[in-house]
Amino acid sequence: MAERLFVRILVAAALCIALLAFALVPIPVDATGDADFPAAALGQAALYRLEVALLVFYSSLLLVAIGLLEKTTDNLEQQLIETNLEIKRLDESLEVTVSNRR
Repeated sequence: MAERLFVRILVAAALCIALLAFALVPIPVDATGDADFPAAALGQAALYRLEVALLVFYSSLLLVAIGLLEKTTDNLEQQLIETNLEIKRLDESLEVTVSNRR
């Protein structure tokens, strides 16, 4: 239950950071002072800000997912050790064998 709460807090933080990026991102200008949006923004400031906010939000979620995956993998390894299973790491893959030690 604590892990779910932690994930919800991290997702809410990512959303808040994305909203902050939406509000604070500067509009790019060219040498003459005119707005110089990337082609994907279709010349609209709101669309440009939305793209930046989505980039920040999904990047944050990706970092959260990677962190949770590592934590889950560590928990799985610990549970396997507790149930008398041996884990051997072979070039980024896991080999699990049953141990007869008691």
